[in-house]
Amino acid sequence: AIRRKAEKEAKKQAEKEMFELLGDAYKPKKKDMSKKSRSKQKEKEQEEKAKEEAKKKEEHERDFGVPIVSLKLDSKATVERVCAVMEHKDNLISKTKDGQQCIFIGISDGSTLNPIPVMIVGETPSTFEHKVDTVVDIRGAVAMVRGEKVILELTKENKGTISSCSQQLTDHIMEIKQENDEIRAQGGIPIEQLIEEQRAALDSDKLTPVTKERFFAWKEKKKKAKEAEWEAQRKEAAKKGGKGLNVLTGRALFAYDASLFKDDDGALDDNEYEEEGETTPSNEKQSETPKDDAGADANTDADVAARKLQESLYLDDEENLEDLDDLED
Repeated sequence: AIRRKAEKEAKKQAEKEMFELLGDAYKPKKKDMSKKSRSKQKEKEQEEKAKEEAKKKEEHERDFGVPIVSLKLDSKATVERVCAVMEHKDNLISKTKDGQQCIFIGISDGSTLNPIPVMIVGETPSTFEHKVDTVVDIRGAVAMVRGEKVILELTKENKGTISSCSQQLTDHIMEIKQENDEIRAQGGIPIEQLIEEQRAALDSDKLTPVTKERFFAWKEKKKKAKEAEWEAQRKEAAKKGGKGLNVLTGRALFAYDASLFKDDDGALDDNEYEEEGETTPSNEKQSETPKDDAGADANTDADVAARKLQESLYLDDEENLEDLDDLED
């Protein structure tokens, strides 16, 4: 016992001398832990790790459990939640229409060119604790759309709240805002990128693959639906008089009945038109000479054919023909 006591004292003295020599850098050798002690230490470390993971999960649920809405609003609605950077705060007290005190702040998440104003009812510059350039979490605000201008209204009656965001959420919102600002500085999001993003968001399992047969079946179905629409328009117009063809456009009329369109008997085809267009100088001189009687007869025939075409288009609608004659005069 005396020997063990002497060894213990000698060890303490040696450790004291080493500490005086090395200072805080000296770490005395610890005793080897028993199997039971190591098991307890491991259990303690696991408990601390589980507590830390539970805390992170709780923070993530608090930050992202409720969806965050973009500030790009276009209709009056109650906005469940927005998170944005507070760009400015008024230093003057304002009043609502019913005389309540309020202040205005401007927030931005990068989705709009200018900050969106927020009217906070019941607050004054001295009682409002949030600072400029911080990210705020606003819940239960009412979006008031006036023309192209959007104003958020936050009242206690609507259970609206405003609070500061955690560091994790702050970093997330600042990253989104920076990306939106960079896209806007480059001229906006390309239409191709928007199409690809929307296409990627579709659920491919619920979509029908496009094949040649399906495409032509869809095209034929669409054609029949269009023809049914034209027929309905024609019948509706026919009730007012005539055959109702004058309500259709030229393209729709041709698709409805191509036989109504006929070329003149004396019209040139494409080849003849090209040959006729390649005139020689002598032909140009001849074209400048007065027309003979045969040419006059040809013009008369063309006028008659044109009038027949007009009558076939308008058919029994005599009022429209009279209006057309007035235009020709």
